[in-house]
Amino acid sequence: MVHTDSEQIHDSRTRFARETAQHELTIIHDDGPFRHLRFARPGSSGYWVEITTVPGALVFRGDGDTWTFARTEDMFAFFRGDGGSINPQYWAEKITDGRDRARHYDEDAFRRVVLEEFSERLVDGEIPLDRAGEALTRLARGVLDDETVADEAEARAALERFEFPVGGVAGSVARFADTWEWDFTRWDWWYLWACHAIVHVIKLYDQAKACPECQGECGTHNTTVIADTNGGTASRRSCDPKATVTVATTGDLL
Repeated sequence: MVHTDSEQIHDSRTRFARETAQHELTIIHDDGPFRHLRFARPGSSGYWVEITTVPGALVFRGDGDTWTFARTEDMFAFFRGDGGSINPQYWAEKITDGRDRARHYDEDAFRRVVLEEFSERLVDGEIPLDRAGEALTRLARGVLDDETVADEAEARAALERFEFPVGGVAGSVARFADTWEWDFTRWDWWYLWACHAIVHVIKLYDQAKACPECQGECGTHNTTVIADTNGGTASRRSCDPKATVTVATTGDLL
């Protein structure tokens, strides 16, 4: 199934909520911009997350690739800037350890874009409607077949070569122009998952810091935030730095 960027983001949000429903957040170290947080399900190594910050950088580690972002002195402030939503396009520009990994060539994306462009040429009259079936068959066999689309370079070359005779003056042919500008990529699922994790962990961290008895000035070293999938509201027993904060995570996320 072909997914647009917005659909990918929505699906990844749902997946993240499902796969972290029993996770707990442990604040291992918390000293200004120097932080070390772990988000994981007790007794399980599945989909674990560690986030470390230093002045000017945030490092995300987990079950998949590591992502390092650099932008502002306090990277938590940077990721809070989108009001709880993720901004994968902008954030990818801040990746310092290989931003190209955030998107990759996708066969379904290639087919979707090419077919959309083909449809536009039918609407514009570049390809006669009464020959649409013939043109589509040629496109399917020469450009959209499984063997061709499996490799981006080969797929782009086939697209450049494609032409369909439409008759008229001097044997006119229909071609695709400026195909080098076409984007056949989609977001890496783990990158989107990491973006959701960063936003959610920061949210839990902020809730843990919001101690009503001292307006967050007491510190929360070694605080554990438990993900409560049954709902409820954030609460804190006292200013004890080892107090437990129970919050509703899955309900808020979805």
